[in-house]
Amino acid sequence: MKFQNKYFVSAFLALMLMINWFTPAYAAAPTITSISPNLILNDQDTTITITGTDFLSDSTVSLKGYGSLSGVVISSTTVLTVKVLAGTPADVYTVVVTNSGGTVEYPGGLTVVDPPSSFSR
Repeated sequence: MKFQNKYFVSAFLALMLMINWFTPAYAAAPTITSISPNLILNDQDTTITITGTDFLSDSTVSLKGYGSLSGVVISSTTVLTVKVLAGTPADVYTVVVTNSGGTVEYPGGLTVVDPPSSFSR
């Protein structure tokens, strides 16, 4: 089939471009493959590194049952860092990364402990 009408072909191509232009691109949900360190003391601020996939510029990090963490730095789509503040209650936390692609939970991803207490004899 040969199209003779150049206006029809132009309109058809313009329509195809508009469909592709306005079709939203969907981001994949993030994944977490590792957290380092995964055991920290709660007497000082500690920066942890989360490795995974599909970390986007709108990524946030939280500890389930505690709340959001601040200072998220996305180094790449596979590495981000975040600061866990001193005073975070001792517990074993599920680490949650959320962005426009979705949410991932990493159960037991971070253990926060109290520092050893000093004692005298």
